[in-house]
Amino acid sequence: MKNIMKFSYALSMLVTSFTLTSCVATDGGYQGNNKAAAYNNSLSGHWVLSNINNSAYSGTRITLQVENNKVSGFSGCNRYFTSTTQQGGGVLNFGFIGSTKMLCSNHESNQLEAAYLRSLRLVRSYQLRGNQLILQGNGTNLIFTR
Repeated sequence: MKNIMKFSYALSMLVTSFTLTSCVATDGGYQGNNKAAAYNNSLSGHWVLSNINNSAYSGTRITLQVENNKVSGFSGCNRYFTSTTQQGGGVLNFGFIGSTKMLCSNHESNQLEAAYLRSLRLVRSYQLRGNQLILQGNGTNLIFTR
C-alpha cells in the first residue's frame, strides 16, 4: 500500500510539473529590430495553396499559417508545424517539419501531401505580390493566396 501511495504521489507531481511548464508566458515574439518585425508582419497570416510547381491547385484545402517565425497548417491529411528563418532580401528557410501521422483516406491524398511537404522543405526564398505569397527554391514553386 505504501508503494502505491509513493507512486501516486510521484505521478501527481509529474503531472503538475508538466502542467506548470506548459503555462509559461511568452514575450509575444519581440524581434529586437524593425527589419525582423516588418518580415513577421508581411508574412503573418493565413494562406491557402493555389498553385504547386506551376500547376493550379484546387483540391483539399492546404494551408500555411505564419505567426512570429512559427508556421503551421494543414497539408491535405495531417497538421504540420515548423519554424522559419529569414536573412533579408527575400531569403526564407523552413526548419524541421513535424506533423501528425494520420492515414489519408486514399493513395492520391498521401502522394499530394508528401509532394507538398517535400516542396516546402526545398523553399529558399519568398515574394509577396498583393494577396499572393510565392515560395520558391531548388525546383519548387508554391503560390498561396490570402
